[in-house]
Amino acid sequence: MWAIATGLVVATAGLTVMLGWFLDVGSLTRVGRDALTLKFNTALCLAFLGVGVAAGAQTRAALAACVTAGAVGTLTLVQYPTGWSLGIDEAVFRDAAGAADPGRMAVGTAVCLCLGAFALISLRLGRRSTATGAAVVILAIGWLGSLGYLFGVTTLYDVGQPSTMSAHAAAVLSILGVGLLASVPNGVLAWLLRGDDPGATVLRRILPLALVGVPLVAKLTLLGEHAGWYQTEVGLAFMVIFASSGVSVVAVHMARAINRSHAERVLINEQLRVLNSSLEARIAERTADLVTSEAWARVLAWSAPVGIYHTDAHGQCTYVNDRWCEIYDMTVDAAYGNGWTDRLHPDDREWVVAAWTRSIDATFEFDAEFRVVRPSGEVSWVHSHSARVDEAASGGGYVGTVSDITARRQAEHALRETEELFRIAFGSSPIGIALVDANGLIVRANRALCELTNRELDELHTMRLQALLHPDNVGLQERGASASDVDQRIVRPDGAVCWASIRSAQI
Repeated sequence: MWAIATGLVVATAGLTVMLGWFLDVGSLTRVGRDALTLKFNTALCLAFLGVGVAAGAQTRAALAACVTAGAVGTLTLVQYPTGWSLGIDEAVFRDAAGAADPGRMAVGTAVCLCLGAFALISLRLGRRSTATGAAVVILAIGWLGSLGYLFGVTTLYDVGQPSTMSAHAAAVLSILGVGLLASVPNGVLAWLLRGDDPGATVLRRILPLALVGVPLVAKLTLLGEHAGWYQTEVGLAFMVIFASSGVSVVAVHMARAINRSHAERVLINEQLRVLNSSLEARIAERTADLVTSEAWARVLAWSAPVGIYHTDAHGQCTYVNDRWCEIYDMTVDAAYGNGWTDRLHPDDREWVVAAWTRSIDATFEFDAEFRVVRPSGEVSWVHSHSARVDEAASGGGYVGTVSDITARRQAEHALRETEELFRIAFGSSPIGIALVDANGLIVRANRALCELTNRELDELHTMRLQALLHPDNVGLQERGASASDVDQRIVRPDGAVCWASIRSAQI
């Protein structure tokens, strides 16, 4: 906001002087006792720089304006030592006839224009310290020129014709310097206005007194002397009294601020001491809990009937317990990193490693059954499961278990063989076989039973066993009997009757 405001003030001042040239209004182009004229080139360049400050030189138009102002200032400076006339001094308007070097701006003004363009370009490039230095120089030149006009000290703004800086230029350059300082993100001006450290606090109290209060009182004192109200000695006494009083007031304010700061620091230190004591006690308590928890964890891991392992966030093994070493028949050191993959069965290694890598990359649980080959050549089946653990609570990574499932796999294999044997025997047996539920319903029958009863499988699966028998037959043993071996008559769909020896057993 400061940069926008000061940029608009500078641009408005430049446009106002340009308007005075267009309308030939001398009060807009001349100011001061010597009726010095603010050159049209100077007003145009100041307007360009004001636009650049307000826009932050972020747009191409603002950047072009800044470059133009810097180019005009540079060409003007080139003309002074070389004596050349490059035709830019009176490109639009001409000074009064007979003026020396008509239309040429002062050396100090040209230097400030170059520095202003340089500062804005530096800000665009992110070089804040360079921009700050250029802005400080512009502010110093403008401020000295303003003081020269305020006190009538020509050496502060006049280094010889035609290098006399006009009052317009001195005031506007001072504002331009402030605007450039405000344009620097988190720069000197921002620190001065918003900083709460002692340095910023001291400067906020001293600078208004030094830059505004003292010059204003000095000017009023000079006016009183020139009016004859008192002599120089009295005016000097007024100045000393004001300066001493101002410094004393600032010193008192600073002393009170320092005392408050010291008291706050003492209070904060005491609070920190109490907090540190509390934290130390909590840390000691937490450390004891962690030691106890770690001891429990080690005991549980050591006595667990399953293998336990821990990996880092990248899946590299960092811990295994004794049971894990027994299952894989590996040492702890050999298991670290990716050493455990050396025990994988050649037919399982590729897909197990790929599945493990996918689970690590996608941070989901790993669950798989695979084979491991021990150094003796023995092949075992294992089941491995792992899950990600919280990094803040447990250090991150993955914790998993490994179980030897060789016996279960062998039992499953034997069961599958038994089931296959039963299926073959059931289907190919020349004897009719039926599986009957507790309600007497046939749930499974073989082809031999279909041929015996002269019925289809689908039909048998909807019938009760009792329905196949002749109504005069004595019923089969009731549920609960261990076995039954009787001769019964079976009635076929065509009414034909055949005798069958029926044996039943409860499963």
